[in-house]
Amino acid sequence: MLLFTAGGTAVERLGGQIPDGTIIGARGPFDMFAPDTALNHWFRKAYQDKYGVAPSFPAYKMAQAVLGVKSAYEKARAANKGKTPNQDQVIAAFENLTFEGPGGKVQMATGKGHQAVQGTAYGTVKHEKGQVTLVDVKTYPADKVTPPDGVKSEAWIKAGFKKPS
Repeated sequence: MLLFTAGGTAVERLGGQIPDGTIIGARGPFDMFAPDTALNHWFRKAYQDKYGVAPSFPAYKMAQAVLGVKSAYEKARAANKGKTPNQDQVIAAFENLTFEGPGGKVQMATGKGHQAVQGTAYGTVKHEKGQVTLVDVKTYPADKVTPPDGVKSEAWIKAGFKKPS
């Protein structure tokens, strides 16, 4: 059995060479693990129309970054009574922000509200009618794969994936 913890980006290019039963993970809910939402459908279609291939992890992350800045800007502008916010106001609006990206909900929840967290997923490769599919997909929310803000990974794991007391 093979396990690719960050193999999501390889499936599009190497799918036919990846054996059935291989467990594929990704660096978040992107590509074949992205949610079934209108935003994801729009993003995938626009990307495929422009580049001729499905978007992988880096494309999702870049779109997410742009949408994060847009969300922070809009929040800062609303707080500034509709006036154009300055850079410091946009940065402040980013703290602890939650917004939607093509990979689903993004929470600025670590690094004192300055670092994004998202869940992830794993699935098993199965070849069907010449296509690579993923079966038995299991998703894990952000709070199950990322330690709480200010907690080191080792302490979180030793505490049974709970905030140490």
